[in-house]
Amino acid sequence: MNHILLFVRGFAVGSLLLFSVSLRADEPRPLSMIVMDPLAAPLSCPCVEGYAQRQYGELAKHLQGHLNRRVEVTFADSLELAMQRSGGRADLIIGKHSVVESDASSARIRLVPLLQLTDKEGSTTQHGLVVVNNEDPARSAKDLVGYNIIFGPAEADEKHAAALGLLASAGVTPPKQLMIGEACSEGACQVIELGPDSMTAAVISSYAQPLLEGCGTIKKGELRVVGRTASVPFITAFASKRLAAKDRTGLRKALEAASEEPEVLEALESLFGFLPMAKVQRTVSRSSQTANAAANAAAASTWPGWRGPNRDGRVPHLPATLATEPELLWQVPLARAGLGGIAATDEVVIFGDRDLDDFHDVYRCLDAETGRERWRVERLAIGALDYGNSPRATPLIADNRVYCLGAHGTLLCISLAHGDVIWELSLQEVFGSPGELPWGWCGSPLLFGDRLIVNPGATHASVVALDADTGAVAWKCPGDRPSYGSFCLIRVKGKPQIVGYDQTSLGAWDPTSGRRLWRLQPRLPGDFQVPTPILHDSQLLVATENNGTRKYAFQSDGRLDLEPVATNRQLRPDMSTGVVVNDRLYCVNGFLFCLDLSHDLRELWRLRDAALTDYGSIFASPDRVLVISKGTLLLLNADGTDRIIARQRIFPDDQTVYSHPALVGDRLYIRGQSKLVSVRL
Repeated sequence: MNHILLFVRGFAVGSLLLFSVSLRADEPRPLSMIVMDPLAAPLSCPCVEGYAQRQYGELAKHLQGHLNRRVEVTFADSLELAMQRSGGRADLIIGKHSVVESDASSARIRLVPLLQLTDKEGSTTQHGLVVVNNEDPARSAKDLVGYNIIFGPAEADEKHAAALGLLASAGVTPPKQLMIGEACSEGACQVIELGPDSMTAAVISSYAQPLLEGCGTIKKGELRVVGRTASVPFITAFASKRLAAKDRTGLRKALEAASEEPEVLEALESLFGFLPMAKVQRTVSRSSQTANAAANAAAASTWPGWRGPNRDGRVPHLPATLATEPELLWQVPLARAGLGGIAATDEVVIFGDRDLDDFHDVYRCLDAETGRERWRVERLAIGALDYGNSPRATPLIADNRVYCLGAHGTLLCISLAHGDVIWELSLQEVFGSPGELPWGWCGSPLLFGDRLIVNPGATHASVVALDADTGAVAWKCPGDRPSYGSFCLIRVKGKPQIVGYDQTSLGAWDPTSGRRLWRLQPRLPGDFQVPTPILHDSQLLVATENNGTRKYAFQSDGRLDLEPVATNRQLRPDMSTGVVVNDRLYCVNGFLFCLDLSHDLRELWRLRDAALTDYGSIFASPDRVLVISKGTLLLLNADGTDRIIARQRIFPDDQTVYSHPALVGDRLYIRGQSKLVSVRL
């Protein structure tokens, strides 16, 4: 018997915890997992209940079960220290994205980013907060001219690079020699100790703020936030390039499978577990502290499908204003107008089109930088649907593939790099006809782990899960015909649910088995069932044209309580899906509505504008709201006020834009009646 020693450093007293586990001589070499997550229990403190106490031992058990291989866990604040404790081995490293990358570069360790860990809200990002003494006169980042600013170390993007970008955009030039605080507590305490007249500010990590207050390092109300940086990746799982490709693939799949284990998600304080990597540009070049930093700091994650990474319309950053005229980067002509949304990364833009004869679906992949076509895939799809035959569903980009569903039911899995069709099937041929669908199949495919969720709407296969690699049927659930909306994935009481509509009801399905969990029959029939439901504060927001906007609570077993806790009969969208930010729901339906979610969906205001019609797409950052309707952009502050602070017309004439645009960094991709354009915000 061999014995493996495992060292764990305690946060509060710096102690070492020693474990010894037995290992048979014929077992494969244990997998070395290094944890550098600042919210891991051994690297944090138990000051805030249910926060920063991530139990990675549960993840290790999960990985052992899936990989049939012993997993050793080492906790450390730096990769150098972790390698000393692990005997120089690091197969899997989980920690702050920028810190792990920096440490690995210094140690000349080659890593491959696998997945990103979501937090309790489903986010994979964090940001920096610029704080001053509460009695300091500064009110925004623009007021920090001449201030002493304490940044974080260069490897902490949220406190360093992103902060430099924020200051550059605010017109504040930092000194050539930056003041650096190694820990958030260092800068925060100096701001308090030096007092409000010292003209001192500090940049702290967003995840650290509750810990500083919970531990008593600072008192609540002693600091005031005057600036918030662009979001950056937070916790990423990296694999060593020394691992064989098949081992890295197995590791990635095992991590993804954690989303199906409520105990693991609870231990990791995570809503969705590990999600596929979003391509994220570096916030600011390490060697650059010029005005270009502002543009780079605005870089955000990909827009992989319907309504973005979490299907909620949220983005890390929106500009403070809009130019009068759009900055057109490129434009490409379209064969026909279309309803389907756009998916994009920092490299490609993908959407569904039709050929000139209107006989074929045409999926086009454009170069994000130039608009040049990289590849196209055509499939025969003849029919006559209301509003044309163009695909309604938004393509879904995942890993190195893109999943495309046509309005006539042809589903394709396409290689993202080359446009080769990996597999395809016809929903109608495989599962049977659901009967007449005047608008065709509209639901955008949804990915859960290695399963692709679609809704054929056949009697015996209303909702199905397919193997994402092969297209083979994993499960199917009987039920009603399909609706014209898209599903979303939520987590209730620690367990995932697929939530969306069939033609007559709202419901939820277990993504693992396909079992229907609950059904909500609306009071008034006849809704088109288009707007996607939204999970907010553990309650479900639902909006349709006949039954208005409603908020529902969940019972202890995860079922929906069928009686709404609040109702608003005035906001009744037939197609628009709203966006939630700062406890407010923004949604377009003739007007722009703003409802107060903390006060029973009370209408705060409705805004009339010539650019608003019955449909509008909305993006929201923590501080702003961007509305797209009639091809015009309207920008508002997300503070509950109804004033349009900037507008920009994208197309010269009014045209209803039903296709949901994509936003990647500061680039907006928007589809009009006859062309698709790329503009810089």
